[in-house]
Formats: sequence, structure tokens, C-alpha cells
Amino acid sequence: ALIAGMKLAKEMEVQELKAQSDSQLVANQVAGEFETKDP
Repeated sequence: ALIAGMKLAKEMEVQELKAQSDSQLVANQVAGEFETKDP
């Protein structure tokens, strides 16, 4: 859900976005260190 929300924010040309996560997997996906698998 976090990745989808960030993609939507990018499409909406959001200038600033603050997100927090306690999941190392999600944090690494957001940082581009891990690839995501779209369903």
C-alpha cells in the first residue's frame, strides 16, 4: 500500500511527502535497494 500511495502521489505531482515504516523490506523497496513485484 505504501508503494502504491507513493506512485499515486508522484502522478499527482505532490511536492512533499512524508512516510514512515517499521518494515525493513518496505524501507529497502522505497530506497530502491529491493525490487517490487507488481501483482
